[in-house]
Amino acid sequence: NTLTCTGCRYCTTKCPKELAIPELIKRYNKFIFSGKLNMDGAKNNEAPQDCIGCQSCEEACPQNIKIAEMMAEEENYDDDDEDCGDIVMRMYTD
Repeated sequence: NTLTCTGCRYCTTKCPKELAIPELIKRYNKFIFSGKLNMDGAKNNEAPQDCIGCQSCEEACPQNIKIAEMMAEEENYDDDDEDCGDIVMRMYTD
């Protein structure tokens, strides 16, 4: 269960931090498969904790992905916490 980001970049035009959100989502999807978060090669050393949680990106997202929540989950993930599938299920708006 990965996030269905199409890479349209509408979210990046609304991000006050100018984060490369599609690339961060791509890394998150790899995390879902591997269980390990790898931030190597992030643009300008961007990381999920750079997100300020304003949700401006979510308003622009045609896929209705809860981007700010994904960023927070990715930042705080611990192998002893909930299953990756449970995290992903909460990433979509109703």
